[in-house]
Amino acid sequence: MGGLYIGEHYWHHGKPVVFFRTTQTGSFEECRVMMNPNTCRRLKYSQQYKVKLFLVPSMAETESEEAKEAQEAFISEFPMADIQKIFPRNTNPAFDHASNPVRHSMVKEYLPFLNNQLLEIADPARKLSRKTYRADFRQQMDTFGDSSPPEELKRNRMFLVLQDMVGHSLIITRKYPGGENALIRFKSVAEEEVELSN
Repeated sequence: MGGLYIGEHYWHHGKPVVFFRTTQTGSFEECRVMMNPNTCRRLKYSQQYKVKLFLVPSMAETESEEAKEAQEAFISEFPMADIQKIFPRNTNPAFDHASNPVRHSMVKEYLPFLNNQLLEIADPARKLSRKTYRADFRQQMDTFGDSSPPEELKRNRMFLVLQDMVGHSLIITRKYPGGENALIRFKSVAEEEVELSN
């Protein structure tokens, strides 16, 4: 499975959230002598597009009436057994790689990412590079999914659905007095910040 965990876990209403950089891998067989399987080996490679995601597994649980439909659609697409396999209870998700301490800067990694994430969900109509990257990643999954490990493809699809659900987190903010005004002010002054390359 491809992917790179890029930071520690944070919390959303007492439940963990994860910053995750994911990729899609493929493989092919290379043979030194044609039609001789003894000379073949399977080579893996990473596809071109990679995306950074803000994963809030608890968003798949019903937290508000407005989020209920999205939660039901998520559960119908991904059974609870699949969700629990990737996000086991009371422990960190088991990823296939270690975190990279070099890419653990609050200023260079997290703040631009969080700014852009809030900008994206507060102003869904705004064109942002991160949306283009995710669209390219989705297209890549559709185009090259047959050459990817099935579990990785399922995981990446689940991650993208969770990413799409992050917008529901502003429902409560919008209901608080002044919440909508705060988002309007943020949208009027915030700009997309440059995130380190995927």
